[in-house]
Parts: sequence; structure tokens; C-alpha cells
Amino acid sequence: MARLRCSIHTRFILNQVSAVCDISREELLSASIERRLSRPRQLAMWLIRRNTGHTLQRIGRVFDRHPSTVHHALRLTEQRLQDDPDTLRQIITIETRLGRYATQPPLHEAAHVH
Repeated sequence: MARLRCSIHTRFILNQVSAVCDISREELLSASIERRLSRPRQLAMWLIRRNTGHTLQRIGRVFDRHPSTVHHALRLTEQRLQDDPDTLRQIITIETRLGRYATQPPLHEAAHVH
């Protein structure tokens, strides 16, 4: 599968995930299945989906992954949001950094809307 050239917005998300998770962008986009890399990669997929609306196919091309892998990553991240405060903190940190570029209100703001 050919890797898709990333939009500026997608690159910004990748850079922020890399910084917050203390890994390089190359590691984030690598084929490695190490947990220290797979979790940030899943987080990046979730953030890209939420903040760009890209299709699973397009996100898969960014990471050189099958769309079913992206779907699985989205489900795992949603589950972690319910069970893991660290995942929620990472997302809030990254979405705060995204600021005006985000298409959705940050989770901490969205939680107060309901």
C-alpha cells in the first residue's frame, strides 16, 4: 500500500502526538507493533479521524495500514477514553495544542456542553 502524502493538518497532528508521546514521527509511522508505538499510532488515527473527517482508507494510507486496522484502532481508543485517564489527558493536551485547527471542540469543552 502506498503511503499518502499528509495534509498540513494531518502532519500537525502527527507532530503533536509524537511530541506528547515522546517518540519520533518516523517511529509513529513505522511498521512496528511495539506497544510504546502502537498506542500513540492508534491515538493519532483517532485524532486524525475526529479532526479531519478523513475516511478510514485515507487514514490507512497515511500509516500504510488496512482500513480495518484503522477501524480497530478507533474502537480501542474509544474504549481507552472510557477506562484510561492517561489517554484522556493525552487527547486533551493534543487537542489544546491543535487549538483553532481542530474541527471539533476539545473533549474537556465538549464534556461541559451536555
